Amino acid sequence: MHFVLCLLILVACSPKEKLLENPLTVDRLFSEPALSGASVIQPRLSPDGKTLTFLQGKSENDRVLDLWAMDSDGRNQRQLIDSEVLHAQIEDGELSTEEKAQRERKRISHDGIINYFWSHDSKKILIPYKGGLFLYDLELGLNLLSSEPCFDPKLSPTSRLVSCIRNYNLVVIDTQTKKTRQLTKKGSELQPIGIAEFIAQEEMGRYRGYWWSPDESHIAFTQVDNSVVDTVKRLEFYPKGLEVVEQRYPYAGSQNAKVELLTVHLASLTIQKLSQPQEIKDSYIPHVQWLPDKKNLRLSYQIQSRDQKKLELWLYSIKEQRSQKILDEQDSAWVSVNHELKFNKDGSKAVWLSERSGYPQLHWLDLQSRQLEGLTRGPWSVKSVHKVDGSFVYFSANKESPLENHLYRVSLSPPHDLQRLTDKAGWHQITMAEEGLAYLDSHSTRDQPPQIRLYSDEGKAGVVVKPNQVDSTHPLYSYQKDFGEWQLRVFKGKGYELYYRVLLPTHFNKQKLYPLIQFVYGGPGVQVVKNAWQGDSKLFQQILAQQGFIVLEVDNRGTPGRGRDFERAFHKALGSVDVQDQSEVLEHVLLHNKFIDPLRVGVYGHSYGGYLTLMLMMQKSDLYKVGVAGAPVVDWSLYDTHYTERYLGRPQEGENLYKNANVLNYSEKLKGDLLLIHGMADDNVLYSHSTLLYQKLQSLTKPFDIMVYPGSKHSLRESRDVQKHHMESILRYFQKNL
Repeated sequence: MHFVLCLLILVACSPKEKLLENPLTVDRLFSEPALSGASVIQPRLSPDGKTLTFLQGKSENDRVLDLWAMDSDGRNQRQLIDSEVLHAQIEDGELSTEEKAQRERKRISHDGIINYFWSHDSKKILIPYKGGLFLYDLELGLNLLSSEPCFDPKLSPTSRLVSCIRNYNLVVIDTQTKKTRQLTKKGSELQPIGIAEFIAQEEMGRYRGYWWSPDESHIAFTQVDNSVVDTVKRLEFYPKGLEVVEQRYPYAGSQNAKVELLTVHLASLTIQKLSQPQEIKDSYIPHVQWLPDKKNLRLSYQIQSRDQKKLELWLYSIKEQRSQKILDEQDSAWVSVNHELKFNKDGSKAVWLSERSGYPQLHWLDLQSRQLEGLTRGPWSVKSVHKVDGSFVYFSANKESPLENHLYRVSLSPPHDLQRLTDKAGWHQITMAEEGLAYLDSHSTRDQPPQIRLYSDEGKAGVVVKPNQVDSTHPLYSYQKDFGEWQLRVFKGKGYELYYRVLLPTHFNKQKLYPLIQFVYGGPGVQVVKNAWQGDSKLFQQILAQQGFIVLEVDNRGTPGRGRDFERAFHKALGSVDVQDQSEVLEHVLLHNKFIDPLRVGVYGHSYGGYLTLMLMMQKSDLYKVGVAGAPVVDWSLYDTHYTERYLGRPQEGENLYKNANVLNYSEKLKGDLLLIHGMADDNVLYSHSTLLYQKLQSLTKPFDIMVYPGSKHSLRESRDVQKHHMESILRYFQKNL
């Protein structure tokens, strides 16, 4: 009795927990309008830099996008096209299979107007909608150009013609007469013309399969032979039925699609095959681009070897009908695909991005002498090249810090002076006009949603497009009072440093003991720890913080932005170096923060993060009590060629590497609670990855939980309902088990 009385007195006298003024919930995150504030999608400057256009969600449904515009001086912001107007004219339009697949490749989940293209003279805008085509003239208004299915449309340089793919062949439509002319005839479902192959879209960032010459006389295009690619029969489960899908999927080590590069002359319909080197038969074409010189038509293309250790730049002359190799890059691990190639106006020189110094830096390439001159140097990474004018190259880089992204320019003349053009700390996403130096800057930090400003080429102060300042009028304002605090930290390993960050719970009390959830991606090409706003992901983590969880995020070796050696740590080491780094940082955090309960640690990740979650739960089972793995790769021999072979080589050449990276070989070590999540129509990480693991864990009599989504693809973004349920499932699982 005495003990119970003392306990009651202790509880009554202990400090009370502060109540949340306005807690954020998953329901509120998805039911209230854009908690990240006003945003613009696909912002583009007209080529002359005088008009800014962007897509923006309707006030009553922000998933349905309309086309908006404003003048470069910040005035006259207006809605150009209401998507309902397009819908009324092409109500029965339907997306092609190729369009649906490309939307998934690009992770597009909106509806309404999802794409548009400016004409080169800044007078017209081409708008694809539900397979049809509309042409908007800034003076004459909207015109339905074609209601027949037309994939991947493109305006010709003079805007006289619109090209697209119809029935797997290349066609052009006259914008005045609306008459269609077919340019090729040999395309078919198995051998499509002008459509980028699966690997190009999914792994190489090349979504196009044809390109206009600058003088409008030729179109370069690919012809793909998919008949040599293995057919995968997979089941797609939908709410009202089952569909058997036969997909040409190039498993690691198997035959890739054969890709040829050709040109067609519009006047004569003469088709010319480029005189490519013999080794292209088992290589990739990651990038194709015409040089700007109209008098001497030349087409550049890059060839990446199958093992990805060599990348070559070639030029093809229309007049001479022959190809010439300009340079090659070689690396003992792999050479990254180069989409940052930019030519000067007369086509005599090019800006070439190379990692030969140890970091991706800019070089000035003389196409005649084939000599390279360094433009930038240092232990930092150029991220993207925006423009080359007569005097400067404009580019984005992380020179100030691996956690930031800024706009710079470097002089083309020695001594190549470097100037930073963005001043505020954080992450700057830049869009530049084709002509002049006007640019759009979307700037954010980890605590500030994107603020968008338009800068004119006169160098005036930026015009505010979307202020997005978190004040009393901002949707986030009433919630931020209860947000936890992010702390950025550095872990010093043996010869390297890892950036990580910790989110402390709302009203943090270091006398308490908290559970921790480690959010992981950890795979190639994705940087998580940076001074940038990260939308719904960040807000979901704040929901966890309000529920009393600590959140940890780590960028392990292999992630981008830190130079060649840091990134190449993944060579022959998937599921190894990432597991080591993520677990070492966790152990470091547990050791130095006594307010974290080491017996209540969870881990969550999706896609590569799902794979890493499983490997951590199995290889480091004493550290993690709970794991949630979304759309995880389980067996890398069932993933595609270009991605997998870059890190592990072909299965025939490195059987042990594939064995060491296979989740199934560690499954018997699983101890904690595990939730597996997968879309049942995933065409990227096939659902069979999860079913393999189901069977393996069942054979080992290991308990686990599953949540599957009928009809959902890889990113689980088909609808707000799916996104909301997905997020709530993760939250409930951690609440229940941690």
